[in-house]
Amino acid sequence: MTTPISYITCTRNRPSELADTIGRLDALHRHDPQSVEVVIADNASDTPIRQCLPPTTIPVRVVTLQANIAAAARNHAAAHTRHDWLVMLDDDSAPRDLGHLNVLAQTPPTTAAVMADITLPDGSRERGGLPEVFIGCGAAIRKQAFIDAGGYDPDFFYFAEEPDLCARLIAAGWDIRFSPWFRVLHKKTSTNRDHNRMLRLLTRNQGVVIERTTPDQDRNFLRKDHVRRCAWIARKEGALQGFAQGLAELRSTRHTLKRQPLGHHHYERFTGLHHARQAIEQALQLQPFDTACLTHEGKHAWAVRRALTEAGIHLTEDAYAADRLVIATLSPGPMLDALAHLHATGQGHRTIAPWTQALNILGLESEPFPLMPSLLAQPAHRESQAEAPAQTRIRA
Repeated sequence: MTTPISYITCTRNRPSELADTIGRLDALHRHDPQSVEVVIADNASDTPIRQCLPPTTIPVRVVTLQANIAAAARNHAAAHTRHDWLVMLDDDSAPRDLGHLNVLAQTPPTTAAVMADITLPDGSRERGGLPEVFIGCGAAIRKQAFIDAGGYDPDFFYFAEEPDLCARLIAAGWDIRFSPWFRVLHKKTSTNRDHNRMLRLLTRNQGVVIERTTPDQDRNFLRKDHVRRCAWIARKEGALQGFAQGLAELRSTRHTLKRQPLGHHHYERFTGLHHARQAIEQALQLQPFDTACLTHEGKHAWAVRRALTEAGIHLTEDAYAADRLVIATLSPGPMLDALAHLHATGQGHRTIAPWTQALNILGLESEPFPLMPSLLAQPAHRESQAEAPAQTRIRA
């Protein structure tokens, strides 16, 4: 049975990117155009976006805003939808196929959102997110759960609006899932991307999420971890000015924020610590080990480190001497790419991913392992071969 869905995207001054995305959605749904709709929030584009849309067989509506409110424009779009599932996309991202229709039809009623397996044109996965924190360019959310949670916080503009929303969904008793059958291509075009502005908003907004949601015992620690990570990103992107501005804004507002700390278990799910503990416990049950070396460190490496030390595992920097290599990121995309790489280079037998779903998502069954059917390259259609998901997911 077809799952009716409403695609939502917001845009500003990116008519060619949006037109391409609408064209892709139209091509996917031409067989059943009445079970789908697209609602676009136009963030006060210089040229009204209505004038730039291609002809389609699927219904497309535009909500025109008088000012640029960035991600919160999705709230206005959601208010104009007529289906129960909202599929959030960026104006340069689109599903590769219709696998998500089957996924959503089988999603249990306790699940508020399903996050996609998001890939970039080079075959690597999108960075960001956590096992129960989705990325806005590829996620399906129940409309009622979205509305009840209050949608996206307009004060964020963009960056960290998804973690903020996911924390509220988890606190309300929902779970959030990842599906490898919900496959999205994110072209991630560079138009309108200002690294200093991005670092300012990332530093400020993620800091706000930490202040609001983190229990007292971990708040100071996560503050420091957040500043350290943003400083590293700022140096890498040449955006130290934006980082400094965001940090100043955060510090000036920190004490005025309303605290809504998550309960113990909800906090551990939200940060990924719960998932890291599960994975380490499972690995120890399968084959006990005493030492581990962290590899591919990234988002929330602290949680991976904590799960290991709590289990009595000694951490070493000697990768050759360690019993196990443990991928030290809880961001699903980089974690899955790292896992595929380590298996491809012969290190899979002693590698642990800090998420019990990781091996199943990649379909690792033996050495060398096969890809799941959903991860195989598809014939080129409305996109170049360079954009198609290829065996580059497993690369030396």
